[in-house]
Amino acid sequence: MKSLLRSLTFVLLITACKSIKPEKPNENYEAAAIEKVKSEINVPIQLSIVDVQNTLNRYVKGTLYELKDYSQTGIEKVNLKVYKNSKIELAGKNSVVTSVVPIKIWTNLKAGSGLLSLNETADFSLNLQFATRFSVTKDWRVIAKTSPNGFKWTKKPKISLGGFDIPLDDILGDVIDEQQASLSKILDKEISKYLEIKSYAEEAWTSAYTLFELSEEYKTWLTIEPVDIAMTPIKSNAKYIETQIGITTYTETFVGEKPATKKPADLPPLRLRKTLPDDFVVNLTASVSHQYATEMLRKTFVGESYSFKDGKYNITLTDLEIFGSNEQLAVKVGMTGSLNGIVYLRGQPYFDKESQMVGLREVDFDLKTKNVLAKAAGWLMHQKFNKTIQENFQIPIKAEIDEASKQINQYLKGYKVNQYVTINGDLNELAPEDILILPDQIVAKGAARGKLKLLINIKDL
Repeated sequence: MKSLLRSLTFVLLITACKSIKPEKPNENYEAAAIEKVKSEINVPIQLSIVDVQNTLNRYVKGTLYELKDYSQTGIEKVNLKVYKNSKIELAGKNSVVTSVVPIKIWTNLKAGSGLLSLNETADFSLNLQFATRFSVTKDWRVIAKTSPNGFKWTKKPKISLGGFDIPLDDILGDVIDEQQASLSKILDKEISKYLEIKSYAEEAWTSAYTLFELSEEYKTWLTIEPVDIAMTPIKSNAKYIETQIGITTYTETFVGEKPATKKPADLPPLRLRKTLPDDFVVNLTASVSHQYATEMLRKTFVGESYSFKDGKYNITLTDLEIFGSNEQLAVKVGMTGSLNGIVYLRGQPYFDKESQMVGLREVDFDLKTKNVLAKAAGWLMHQKFNKTIQENFQIPIKAEIDEASKQINQYLKGYKVNQYVTINGDLNELAPEDILILPDQIVAKGAARGKLKLLINIKDL
């Protein structure tokens, strides 16, 4: 009798505490493909009007032009020399730079012969006025087009003859009108020489090819590759002659080995636009290691007990691991109690914006585990266990997201590409939209938007 009871007890224990070990799902990982996105980099170009003015005064000096034996009627002959009298002054407004060139003129007027001859010398001064507009060719050359804009006498020309003052402003006015065109060409040459936009555009274009190491721990890299360039028309204000260069780029994030740097392409031909977009977008990543994620999940699940069928079956979780499987996240769960061994579940990882955690949706047993459970422990296949795993599956990643946002902004504030170019930008917080499962990490990826400028130190270039 006792022998029979022992046998029944043994059979009941075997029946109540079954052990299973289903085949592990295939462990594989998707390629770390993070889409490249189109972004715009703004490059403000400001040339100080005071600097242009000083340059003009440095090169435009002394005798500006001479005129010998000029005659309107064939009776008189006029000789004159034109000197710069004081500093040239520039002023900017809208798309025009106005200039005032103070000049002094020495003149000699000869007319008639014998007793009725006239041979008088006089000097006088006036301010010549000009208006300069700008255009830019497809090969980035600035063309300055200066037009005469009248003049004002500061000392009118006259000669004394027989006790009478004879004004010469009408006679010389026509001469000055003709000679203003000559001075316009001098101004065009010197202003165009100073407004050498192409070197700034080339420096900006080349410097836009940038590679950042965003995370040494997770081997994360950001590349910026320019693909197009445009410029707004040149304008002026009280302080600056200015324009904006807009560089269209692709930003791309890589996880893994350092990507190869690309050789900068030649500067494309100029395209003019009235306005330029300035929305800089970059796909950023925030990562946690599998080890960290596993530790967090073990704290949640290991040691927890669950009852099924009104307490008929009970299990306690003993271990938990995660790995990638066919673009999903697989979960290996160890347990003891009414069922001893392991089961495999899988689900779709996602980023929960409200909790700032990585969650798992559509959780279900792996097919191979289902087949085993159907024969050994069908009671576990009811949705209660799946939902429990799904509802409590949370991997904290907020700190990593905040760090990724902080890190990219640190890079973009005052980052010196070289001695001439500094990057200055500000991006908003990373907003993850997708989850990647890599062999050693879980990656939340998403877009960060903001503004990015390349600042060129024009004086040193």
